Amino acid sequence: MGKKKKKKSLPPRRKRMTRDGRLRNARSTQWVENYTGGDLVRGYRNWYGVDALMAVMELRMLGVSVSEEREAQVRRTIEQKAAQTAARKERRRLEEEASFWEDRDENFAYIAGYTSGGAAFGVTWDEWEEMEF
Repeated sequence: MGKKKKKKSLPPRRKRMTRDGRLRNARSTQWVENYTGGDLVRGYRNWYGVDALMAVMELRMLGVSVSEEREAQVRRTIEQKAAQTAARKERRRLEEEASFWEDRDENFAYIAGYTSGGAAFGVTWDEWEEMEF
């Protein structure tokens, strides 16, 4: 008999809630009033599993005054992370492209390897041009 796959447990219910559910839960548990941490936005974000901008919007809906400067800071942070991710992807793409060109020379379009004597073997440029992709 085959083994049964073990089911993965779900994340906490509070992290699966919709906005309406989160707001109702925060009001009924008096989450804002009972919060003891230093950064209310970060605490809400972590507790309910939302992003920082969503946390700012929902805290405002709960009656918490979040400054415009704090919202601007959150937006800048999101933009910076997006720029870092784009730069990382571009850097990886360039590295992959560079490694692709390392296996080439003026005679071979793709160098598969080298003989024990050091001669390259692989696909020549003429063979490469004849291939259909």
